[in-house]
Amino acid sequence: MKIGILGSGNIGGALGRTWAAAGHVVMFSGSRDQAKLEGLAQQAGHGASWGTLEEAAAFGEVVLLALLWPQVLEALPRLVPVLEGKILIDASNPLTPDFVHLAIGHTDSGGETVARQLPGVRVVKAYNSVGANIIGSASKQFGNVTAPTLFFCGDDAGAKQTVAELIAASGFEPFDVGALSTARFLEPLEQLWVEILKSGIQQEFILSLLRR
Repeated sequence: MKIGILGSGNIGGALGRTWAAAGHVVMFSGSRDQAKLEGLAQQAGHGASWGTLEEAAAFGEVVLLALLWPQVLEALPRLVPVLEGKILIDASNPLTPDFVHLAIGHTDSGGETVARQLPGVRVVKAYNSVGANIIGSASKQFGNVTAPTLFFCGDDAGAKQTVAELIAASGFEPFDVGALSTARFLEPLEQLWVEILKSGIQQEFILSLLRR
C-alpha cells in the first residue's frame, strides 16, 4: 500500500519507518529541512521517498496526518482536491500553541474538525496518544502482552478496516472505540499521557486496555 506521511516529526517518522519495514511504500513530507526528509526516506528504505505535502497527499492511498495543530489548520484547505475519497489517519492533537491545553475539546474534537474541512475524505482518528518511541520500538511487549491495544475511531467502516490492518502491521492490537465523535475522548488522552510523563515515569509506557 502507498502511504503519504504529512508531518515528519517523531510520530510521522516512526510510523513511516515502521510501515515501510512492514512492506508498505511511504512518502515523507512536512518539513522545511530537505536533508531531514531525505534522511527519513533513506532510513525507511523499501522504496521510501519524500516530497511536498501536496505530493505526499496525492501519492498515498492512505494518508497520515501528523502535523502540529496550527500546521493542520493551515495545510488542510489546499489539500482538499488531492485528498477527496482517500483514507486519512488523523494522529494530530488540537493543542494550544504552548502545548498545555486542548484548543478544541469535549463538545467537539480535532478529528471532527479535520473531517469537516475535508468533505469526502474518510477520516479515522488513531495514534494520537502513544509515544513515538513505542511506535518505533521493534518490540511492543509489556509484560505478557505482546501487542498492546491502540484505540481508533471513525465513521466509515471500510476505512476503519484498512486502518485496523495498518495498526496491526505496526505491532499493536487495533481497538475500535466507535464513531469519529469519540475523538472527543481520545484526544484528551494525550494530555493524560503528558501528565504521566511529568510525574517522573520513564517514557516506556502506553495507555492501553487490559482484559480478563
